[in-house]
Order: sequence, then C-alpha cells, then structure tokens
Amino acid sequence: MLNIYYLVNSFIVFRQNSSKIKEEYSYATGIQFKWMTFFVLGYLAFVFCFFLLNPGASPVVVYIPFLMVSFYLYSQRLNQNPVELRLLNEVPIDEEDKKDSNGPLSEEKRFEIIDKLKFSIEANQSFLINDLTIHDVAKDIKINSSYLSNVLNQDLKTNFATFINSYRIEKAKEILLDEKYHQFTIEAISEKVGFKSKSSFNNAFKNLVGMTPSEFKKKNL
Repeated sequence: MLNIYYLVNSFIVFRQNSSKIKEEYSYATGIQFKWMTFFVLGYLAFVFCFFLLNPGASPVVVYIPFLMVSFYLYSQRLNQNPVELRLLNEVPIDEEDKKDSNGPLSEEKRFEIIDKLKFSIEANQSFLINDLTIHDVAKDIKINSSYLSNVLNQDLKTNFATFINSYRIEKAKEILLDEKYHQFTIEAISEKVGFKSKSSFNNAFKNLVGMTPSEFKKKNL
C-alpha cells in the first residue's frame, strides 16, 4: 500500500503546483505535470480493479505496472522545463509599500496597482510574450510580486495566467476577423498572440468565449 500512498501524495503535489503555476506564469506548456494525472489515476484504478476481481492475489503483482509507470514518469521529466514556483520580491519596495507590508493593502493602493497593471499590459502589449511571468510585470510597474498576485486574486477575482490570457484572446479575436490574416492557421495565430501551443490556445479561447477559435471565425465571417 506504500506505493499507493506515494502516488496519492504525488497527485496532491501536482494539484498544488498547477495552482501555483497559474499564479505566476502566463503559460503551462512544458512546466505543468498534467500528463502525470492520467498515470496516477490509471494506476490507482488498476490496483482497485485488480484486488476487487482478485481479492486473494499477491500485492507483488501490483509492483510490475508500478515500475512501468515509474519508468515512464522518469522519462517524462526530460520534457519538463525547470521553474521556480514562489513569489519573489524582485524590486525594492518604496516607503509607502513598507507601511502596507505590516498589514493589508489599502483600497487606494489596490486601485493604484490595478491601474498600473492594466496600463502596462496594454501599452507594452507584454501579453504577447509567450513566457511572461508575474515577476516580469511586477518589475515593470515597480511593485511587489506578492502584492500583485494578491490584488489579482482578491480584487479582480482571477489568477495571473487567466488575466494575461484574456488579453491574448481579445487580440486573437481581432486577428481571426481580420482579412489580412485570412491565410493564418489557428496554430500560427496562437503563437502570434503569445500561446506556446495550439491546444492551450483552444482551451483558453473556449473557456473565455464559449467556443473554439475555428467556431468563432466561422460564426463571425
């Protein structure tokens, strides 16, 4: 049962990391362990069904698929890009920030951060950068990364990845309806607006618009 314990804990860690990734990164391709979910759940289902159908079977039999899964997970780690999942103080905080660091941010300060954030993203079109992080944006607007994350969560009711993707999707909608880009494939458009893969673009587009990019284009042209 020890292997099941480790698999369950691996799944918990995966869930925690997935949440943290969305707080700090505008992308998940190459850094999210989504492939691990299928193998953990699949293995647990195998173990459950095996002992349900063969209650007297030896637990040793379970170690064979466990070793196969372990070998696959080990090989998949080579496709992962190492990232640091923690909010950092990347810029010096000013005197006003030091006062706020002893307690919650004032409402005035929170509105100020939102205004700076939106102006920076829209003026610089930094959402088009496919490896943009919350630390990049925080540094640009000279604010603490943790404060920025808190404002996104509490005031805008979103996370960093979803916030940036909303700008990318709006830009994608413009391109999809622009005759100048009529020959562009969906994958080419996804790259142009800052996504690292077509699948992540399709998923984000459908979550925010309610249909795929292809469906949107067909409906509005």
